[in-house]
This record gives sequence, structure tokens and C-alpha cells, in this order.
Amino acid sequence: MLLAVWGFIQAPKQSAKSLLGLALLGGVLLVAYLSSDATPITLSDGKVFSDAFQLKLADVCLTSAFLLLILTIGAIGFNWVMRLIK
Repeated sequence: MLLAVWGFIQAPKQSAKSLLGLALLGGVLLVAYLSSDATPITLSDGKVFSDAFQLKLADVCLTSAFLLLILTIGAIGFNWVMRLIK
């Protein structure tokens, strides 16, 4: 912790960019959590899986992966357009 604080003091611009990235990741995870669902599902063997925590966790992981994939593709497209404009 002390080294992290020391690095933040020495290079505040780079640290602010890192904090912005962490805040954006937190925002993606928050959106994924708010849109997640814990509806019980029936498995192929007929058993019902109803553990709400695991269902929500799986949904958050899937939703955040899809959101990050979409954001990555958007960033690549934006970079491509900016290079064409230059």
C-alpha cells in the first residue's frame, strides 16, 4: 500500500489515468450487476438450479464479458476511423 501511495505521489497524471480505468471497470461491473437475473433454471437432467448467488455471479460475468467485448470493438473501430481522418 505504501508503494502504491508513493507511486501516486510521484506520478499523479499516470495514477489518475489508472484510477479512471478502474472507475470505468467498476461502472461496467455495476451495470452488469444491475442487469443480472437470479431466475432458477432447469438443467438437462431435470434438476432445478436455484442458488441465487451463483446465478447472479454467472450472469454478471457473462454480461460484463459481453460489455467489455463491445467496448473493445468500439475502441478498435474508433481508432481505425481516427487513423483514416489523420
